Amino acid sequence: VYEKNDLNTLFSEAVIQGATYSGKKYFLPLTVHYAAFFYNKAAFGKAGVTPPKTWEEFLAVCEKLKAAGIVPIALGSRERWPAQFWLDYPLLRTAGPEFRAELMAGKVPYTDPKVVKAFELWKDLLDKGYFNADPNAYDWAEASTMVGTGEAAMTLMGTWFMQLDEQIGWKAGEEYDFFPFPVVDAAVADCAVGPIDGVVLAKEAAAKEAGKAVLAKLAGVAPQTAFNTGSGALAPNKNVADTTYNALQLKVKALLATIPNWAFNYDLATPPPVADVGLDAFAKFVDSPGDYMKILEETEAGAKAAFEGLE
Repeated sequence: VYEKNDLNTLFSEAVIQGATYSGKKYFLPLTVHYAAFFYNKAAFGKAGVTPPKTWEEFLAVCEKLKAAGIVPIALGSRERWPAQFWLDYPLLRTAGPEFRAELMAGKVPYTDPKVVKAFELWKDLLDKGYFNADPNAYDWAEASTMVGTGEAAMTLMGTWFMQLDEQIGWKAGEEYDFFPFPVVDAAVADCAVGPIDGVVLAKEAAAKEAGKAVLAKLAGVAPQTAFNTGSGALAPNKNVADTTYNALQLKVKALLATIPNWAFNYDLATPPPVADVGLDAFAKFVDSPGDYMKILEETEAGAKAAFEGLE
């Protein structure tokens, strides 16, 4: 389908990389969501801070926000998955995408020092009181709404955050903006995190040729525009008009063009039985960050058993 319809020219290398497994393409991308910090511009202004670029700057921003009486970071992890970005990015920013891929494949343990370091970065933020109280009591939209009201300053969330514009009553790029997860180690390759949604064709499809024709059609500008209107996502097809997007989506688009690597978020990057183990661990960790080593040991045992069950 890719070769016959020249789809390789429509999508970025990072998107094609996400569609490829063992050297073969299996996936037709429809939407691209990117996880970043979405922040309340007025809250940042009240605290006299600007979007940080490094981890040290990020810690200073959080401290100033807290001193101004604003919750620095909103997290709503009741459904578990919103917490995953807090492993994804610290790990990618310190150990890099190759190591993270090995962890997702069960080739390195959750007790590896590099994973421990990522959890310790996260733990430091929890210990300093930079998150809202009891994150596991809120869902992602409730936590995001805290940012909208100014109760919290920012949240680490996907671009579907923009779907709340009408609910919160603000406009992308005006009342709120975004910035990438800060650089922790400048020597580590940059990597974006987020889901790329799309469709696959079953190997034993009853109407395989018709299915291939549909895949080719779905790659076109009109379907890709329709799928991404109002969702906050970007269309994988590079020919979709910029007029489809709001000001913030255009900023995301420009940024992603500069990032060489893409990583699916945790629950899409490791097998579902393993992801269940990890997502449970993140929820436990948010409630009891001091138990992180015990939680990592339990996670490794659970992940190992889950991988063995797949063999």
